[in-house]
Amino acid sequence: MGLRMIDIIPGLSGKLELIILLSISTGIFIILIIVIFRRIRRYGDYAYVNARISAMKSRLFRKEKLNPLIQTQNLQNFASLLEDSHYSQYLDSIEGLRARELEISINQQLSDTYDKISSLAPLEIREIFQEMVKILEIQSLKTIIGSKLKETTKEKEVKLQKYLSERLHEKTSEAKNIDEVVESLKGTEYENWIKDGLSEYEKTRNPLSIWSKIEKGYWKKVWKTIKTSTAKYSNVTRKALGMKIDIQNILTVLRCKAEDVSADEIKNHIIPIHTKIDPRSIERAAESENLKKAAMLFEDTPYGNDISDLLNQYEGAELIFKIEINLQRSVLKKIRNLSTRYYSGAGPLTAFFFEKNMEVKNLTTIANGIEEGLESEEIEEKIIKPEV
Repeated sequence: MGLRMIDIIPGLSGKLELIILLSISTGIFIILIIVIFRRIRRYGDYAYVNARISAMKSRLFRKEKLNPLIQTQNLQNFASLLEDSHYSQYLDSIEGLRARELEISINQQLSDTYDKISSLAPLEIREIFQEMVKILEIQSLKTIIGSKLKETTKEKEVKLQKYLSERLHEKTSEAKNIDEVVESLKGTEYENWIKDGLSEYEKTRNPLSIWSKIEKGYWKKVWKTIKTSTAKYSNVTRKALGMKIDIQNILTVLRCKAEDVSADEIKNHIIPIHTKIDPRSIERAAESENLKKAAMLFEDTPYGNDISDLLNQYEGAELIFKIEINLQRSVLKKIRNLSTRYYSGAGPLTAFFFEKNMEVKNLTTIANGIEEGLESEEIEEKIIKPEV
């Protein structure tokens, strides 16, 4: 026979025993209800978000939508095809039908979409996406700083930079030189990154010294936000970002080797975050004799299949370009697989973030290719067509 409450607590009356048992049962029931409610609420939050993301994703330019754009003979036809898309309202403000103007409008739509993504993200993971979307600010700063280094102050050169806040955009755009840009960013997270980059730039005269400091600062902050997050589904986003950082480091090494940059300088440009690549592999590649040998050292990494077949077919800049296309296509496919695996969590939200960015890159590549007079076959080689 099982123990009764009266056996544990002698002298306990039957009525009091019943009250205690009911209280314990009620407490357990309430705890279960809270646990179930929290889980339902979490799934409910993501169910709503993923439904919205699914609707936005259905409007992405897939293969069947990209093909007519690639075949167009001029930018007028290209813009006309975009009139029936989610980019239509952004084309109204174009001053002249040039690839640069189209790029500005297309990127503005990306900015607005990223704002929507970060606002849609459930509270537990929102901070991560709020940091991720700052990549557009990084791109803005790079363009502004580039224009100051070239002593170019024309508005068209910096018009794209409206991803920054109105105040920062106005101050940085009106700066007469790089020192005034730094002064305008005083008190922001970008100030020290740019100062550090300028110190290196004075020695190397290579703008990459500045770009790498800014990007390293950005990626380290995003990674710290993800690593310290207690959100249940942050691991999905961490895996996706880890792969993007890996391929950026691979491409940085290869591009630097092609320019005969010293091993120490290459190592200084590497983002100090490693997920699937052993840091020693990157160091050995940086120290290798030339571009081809550097690429060969990445064959033993998880990205080797995207590199090996190209080594005997291409050389120099063409090899780097082909490797980049393969890596971008492969990583995008893996991110989409993560989206499928974690369909009830942050998978779709994370995948859409990168798929949207790729759509914009494809559209701007097509526009620039048309303006340069490239054949449709040449343009097609430069883009990454998403799977259906």
